[in-house]
Amino acid sequence: MVALRVRILLIAAAVALAIVGAGATPVLAGGAVGLTDPVGGVVEDTGRVWAKVAGGRNHTCGVRTDRSLWCWGNNGDGSLGLGDTTDRRVPTRVGTDLDWAKIGTGAYHTCGVRADRSLWCWGNNGDGQLGLGDETNRLVPNRVGTDLDWVEISTGVYHTCGVRADRSLWCWGSNGAGQLGLGDTTLTRLVPTRVGTDLDWAKISTGADHTCGVRTDRSLWCWGLNDRAQLGLGDLTDRLVPTRV
Repeated sequence: MVALRVRILLIAAAVALAIVGAGATPVLAGGAVGLTDPVGGVVEDTGRVWAKVAGGRNHTCGVRTDRSLWCWGNNGDGSLGLGDTTDRRVPTRVGTDLDWAKIGTGAYHTCGVRADRSLWCWGNNGDGQLGLGDETNRLVPNRVGTDLDWVEISTGVYHTCGVRADRSLWCWGSNGAGQLGLGDTTLTRLVPTRVGTDLDWAKISTGADHTCGVRTDRSLWCWGLNDRAQLGLGDLTDRLVPTRV
């Protein structure tokens, strides 16, 4: 019986090697597939290379296991970061860098954090949501400031928020409903602006005209437009600063 089992295993191994030799993708332990980026000259045919993905209003971006960045969908404002405004129907590689760590897709703009914790944004910038100090659209990733301490990023419709390594919270872009949490409704902030003085922000999520965040004690806070009770505070009153839910 043992000899028979050994023979069956040997036959199976031989068949697998023959398939690989014929051009099939090798299957590794645990069902993983041995693939590399097409740029590296290896044909991929299963798509099992994705590590992160973010879906915006009409476009999507994803980071692969080799940390390359790929985007697709609507590109009318350059939100795909490909240097033009032509839509893409399939994932298309953004540049050649292999250091993308996190990605956030808004309605018409995109931001990403690289392995060195630098922040990059591109796409629509009509309300300063790229944080670059102006209101000019960008068709390729542009670095936001010179800081190397960004750990979280979230892109809304016309505003963006991020968390730094010291757990401080920063927001910029449109603020007509107080969605930046700065205590006013001054229409725009063109560069990242600190929200309060607390150093305990863990996660952040930006909506159309409101924002919510989770602190390190796992408490939930929201602010901005509240006409549909999207802040979860039991009323329909807007909030101009982070308010605990």
